[in-house]
Amino acid sequence: NDDLRGRMLADVNVQTLEGDDVATSSLLGTPLVINVWSSTCIPCREELPAFAEVHQLYGDEVRFVGIDYLGAGEVEEQFARDKGVQYELFYDSNGEFLVATDLAAFPVTLFVAADGTIMRQTGQLTRDELEQYVQELLP
Repeated sequence: NDDLRGRMLADVNVQTLEGDDVATSSLLGTPLVINVWSSTCIPCREELPAFAEVHQLYGDEVRFVGIDYLGAGEVEEQFARDKGVQYELFYDSNGEFLVATDLAAFPVTLFVAADGTIMRQTGQLTRDELEQYVQELLP
């Protein structure tokens, strides 16, 4: 699993809960934090409250997005909401995002500059680490 740092974010479609396509390129324009997760991944579940908290602090300056690799489902959506997550959740229902980014172990978080350059790739994060890396994205 190569570190994606320095590469451009792949432009593929992910889906909303309703099944609508959203191009990952449409998420750019502000600094972006993409958390790749699912409810069946224990470390993913453990870090969701930290993402919810840090999003509350920085959500006006940095766009937070969750991409669930299990595909769209009410159970997944509700799981994140129950952990306090208020940011946008998308689903890699077709597996396009995982293939394009060559991700195989989770959770993965990508910290992406406004122009789409991936600045950092991490595994499970503590709240402090997450906040530090988000601050590094700020202009």
